[in-house]
Amino acid sequence: MIGVLARLQWMTLRGRVVRSIRLLRQPKYLVGSIVGLAWIGVSILRPMLHSHVSIGAAPWTANVSSSTPAFHRIAALVVTVLLPLPWLLPWGRLGLPFREAELTMLLQAPLTRREVIQYGLLKSELGVVFGALIMSRFAGGGGSFAWLLGFLGTWIVFEFWHLNGKWRGLFNLRQTELTAAVARGRRLFLTIGLLGFYALLLAALVPFASRAAAAWHGADYRQVMASLAALEWPPLLVAVLTPAWWLTAPMFAAGGMAFAAAAVPTVVMVLAQRELVLRSRARFEESALEHAKTQETKRSPARRLRALSSRARSRRPFDLNRPGRPEAAVVWKNAMRVSRVPWGRVAFGAAALLVSAAVLPAILRLPALTYGLLAAFGGVLTVLLPLLGGMVWNNDLRGELGHIELVRTWPVSAQAFMLAEVVAPALLSLFGSTFGAGLVLTSLFGSRLRQALTGEPAALLLLPRAGEFLGVGTELAAVLMFVSLVPVAAAASFLSSALQNLAVVLMPAWMAQGADRNKGVAAIGQRLVFSSALGLAFMLALIPSALLVGTALLGQSMLGIPWSAWEFPLWGTLGALPLFAGGWLIVMVAAPVWMRLDPSQEILEIGR
Repeated sequence: MIGVLARLQWMTLRGRVVRSIRLLRQPKYLVGSIVGLAWIGVSILRPMLHSHVSIGAAPWTANVSSSTPAFHRIAALVVTVLLPLPWLLPWGRLGLPFREAELTMLLQAPLTRREVIQYGLLKSELGVVFGALIMSRFAGGGGSFAWLLGFLGTWIVFEFWHLNGKWRGLFNLRQTELTAAVARGRRLFLTIGLLGFYALLLAALVPFASRAAAAWHGADYRQVMASLAALEWPPLLVAVLTPAWWLTAPMFAAGGMAFAAAAVPTVVMVLAQRELVLRSRARFEESALEHAKTQETKRSPARRLRALSSRARSRRPFDLNRPGRPEAAVVWKNAMRVSRVPWGRVAFGAAALLVSAAVLPAILRLPALTYGLLAAFGGVLTVLLPLLGGMVWNNDLRGELGHIELVRTWPVSAQAFMLAEVVAPALLSLFGSTFGAGLVLTSLFGSRLRQALTGEPAALLLLPRAGEFLGVGTELAAVLMFVSLVPVAAAASFLSSALQNLAVVLMPAWMAQGADRNKGVAAIGQRLVFSSALGLAFMLALIPSALLVGTALLGQSMLGIPWSAWEFPLWGTLGALPLFAGGWLIVMVAAPVWMRLDPSQEILEIGR
């Protein structure tokens, strides 16, 4: 059996390596993998390997022998409470997770049922080991040998928990195979037993809880741990916690001999739990196949359409019932890829939300921080959506590449088609940015309303509360400031979307959104590369806008014309003009490139 399972595992690993090597032959995956791995190493692994969790002024990893019993008892209590809890819930994943291809291979291979279950357990073992590695790294301390012992002890606990979850899944699956009377009897017996166990635990814990709570009043965690360790635990509570105490004992063993002695009963428990899983009589094959088909359906591109009702399918963002420009149909189609809700209804709902965000916190006397949180969220939407509009919506030229041979037959010129592909995500980004700006503005006025109702000072201030700002009242100045952001947000959204679609026509194999596109480290690296390039291009595009607005301000100053808040919309329009011009130029450049793309070559490159 071990030889057969080893060969299966080797075949799976070899297949993944071969696929990875094949993918790395494509530059997009090679560069993406390098950048993604570098980002993970620098941003995640390196800080994790140099970090320690601290409580108060003392590190968690400090070797305080007097605190070990208290930690051990707390861990045993947590395991005792949480480990049996999922058994009270009659739902969850049934059986073992297998893919359809795996089931086809395993069921045709000369394997026994026990060997197939063993393979299913080995599949998820890597996640158990990785979780134990991360946990032991954060919680462990001392030298390498002490860390190794901590890792092995943590892995034993995680392995038992993992096997217990698989046993529960097979038990629930077995319930569906039995007669209704037998299944209800088993479920009732299990529920009564678990409720009785928790009642016994509660009866043992309640008298001890008051004394334990008093121990938490200390200057630092050392005193707290010392007080908890000095407490005398009731015999009934100790008896209830004994299995979990044995299970977690290797995690807190000091030294190799103590670890070996503590690991003996724990390993016996793990082996017994594993044997229960291997001896299960649940027919997991049908359940695994059904689960695999369900997961495949969830990844289907048409899953969202199938979930819509017939009434929802008839909705559309705007009407196309009269003759018009054909590129409007492209915008209409791309808008429906995000949502079919009519835009008029969206505008009405957004206005209602803004009014509610301004009035309700003041009427309900919510904390003043509420308006600050709403304004912060609105500010994020205002700034990020125009900058990342090309990446967020995924309803532009990337979705057309897989059907390029059909799209080329549409009666739309290349320039008009490219403009429509750019406009669709730009409009959505503009709507979202405008809503964010409105949320900031209504939060400001809502904060003033709350001040008038409660008499408390307003916690959210954008401009001085008294007097005028650049010749107008502060309320009007705030409105004018946000009005000036609308053309800038529209231009930034248009430019961002144009840059995205230019990258699509220049590097179609990198940007296409196929059903089988890569989603691993290479995809992370690709997004990092593109977002960095997009950010750099956007910063360069802002230079003409800054020069134009700066020239206007300098000329006004030299002419002695006083500045006024009424000029905010003019300054915003001046800043938006170069961005619109840059986006239009990109559209004109991308249109002939789109027409020169080879459909057969691009279709073959998608997803490779």
